[in-house]
Amino acid sequence: MNKKLMTLAVAGAFVAPAAAFAQASNVQIYGTAYIEYGYGKQGVGAVGQLNNIDLMATPGSAIGFKGEEALGGGLSGWFQCESSMDFRGAGSQPQPMSTPTQNSGILCGRNSALGFKGSFGNIFAGNWDTPWKQYSPQVMGSNETGFLGVSTMLYGNSTSTNDGDNGTVFERRQGNSLNYISPTWGGFSGAVQISSPQRSAGLSSNQTVGKPRLFGIGLNYTNGPLIVMGSYESHTNFNTLNGSSATPSAAQKGTTDTGYLLGIAYQFGPVKAGAVYAKRNFDSGCTTGLPGCLPGDASVSTYGLNLDWAIAGPHELKGAIIRANSTTGGYGLNTGLGTTVGNLVFNQGAGSTGGTFWNIEYLYNFSKRTRLGFGYATVNNDANAKYAVGNFTAPAAGQNQSAFMTSIKSTF
Repeated sequence: MNKKLMTLAVAGAFVAPAAAFAQASNVQIYGTAYIEYGYGKQGVGAVGQLNNIDLMATPGSAIGFKGEEALGGGLSGWFQCESSMDFRGAGSQPQPMSTPTQNSGILCGRNSALGFKGSFGNIFAGNWDTPWKQYSPQVMGSNETGFLGVSTMLYGNSTSTNDGDNGTVFERRQGNSLNYISPTWGGFSGAVQISSPQRSAGLSSNQTVGKPRLFGIGLNYTNGPLIVMGSYESHTNFNTLNGSSATPSAAQKGTTDTGYLLGIAYQFGPVKAGAVYAKRNFDSGCTTGLPGCLPGDASVSTYGLNLDWAIAGPHELKGAIIRANSTTGGYGLNTGLGTTVGNLVFNQGAGSTGGTFWNIEYLYNFSKRTRLGFGYATVNNDANAKYAVGNFTAPAAGQNQSAFMTSIKSTF
């Protein structure tokens, strides 16, 4: 046999089964490779001057596997497993610019689920973004976390979490959740999520009072250059003002924290402008005079503006400004001027607990997948506020922080 024909025959024996397997399998590999390097001035802390720091961060870097199988009658079964990636070689070490969570460093620790979808929509279970977190980035196009992250002041942060954890955070990737995402009808779509309580400390198995649970619902309207969205979320038995729901006292059971988000964005040629308003309300579950309890409910409202300008060719400019109003409501009994919960200071409405954050970033897009960025961000705190840039160490009340950064991003 001709040597060339023999070579083709042998190659075909290997290629044909591989091609058949590729056609039968629809599993895809995808991801985002992102790394930031920056220099930050942390200012004065609670016990003195904080170090100026330079560091690397990898917020949002992820690798995922997903697949879908047609089951007939327009029904499909699907799965997704998405995990964080850390290009710094830090392994399980905490990332200063990305809040460590119970999902850090584990397989499928980001958006991961199993489900069915069809003409009725998409029903699935797993670890997934709440409706709030699904819709907010469509309006606020800036980075959610990292040096330029807008979510810390806007929503308390953006992170993976479980029932009862990180109660001040309303932009969440919620573990142990049941989800539904509707089809799009005339530009409208919706999403619903409810969590499955995995713990109920101090409760017998047949009790329901005290079990932490999240419920979220969102609605989105997209029509050409216009996006309008809204979301509502409730956190039952998170006991945010009185500590973790892992150890609720009898006086702390039965709390319900709520929040809502409204947003709008519009594309004006090469410029996309967006605006959001959010309000979070926290229930103390306590009455005045109970030791260890906050004597009243509390709330905070925030708003943000975002601008994304595709200047020309590969050049792009982004900017955002966030304002947090002063908090209202409770501080702990016998705790002096105020109590800090998450990144919020509550001082019974005495005021000066708000702040302003703004950022600006220049991007050079080498392609649709690869880009280089340079940015600056700063936080200006009111006299009693303690907001930080990203997840820097919280400064002393009234102190400011700022950071310069550069980044590389590649999607695949």
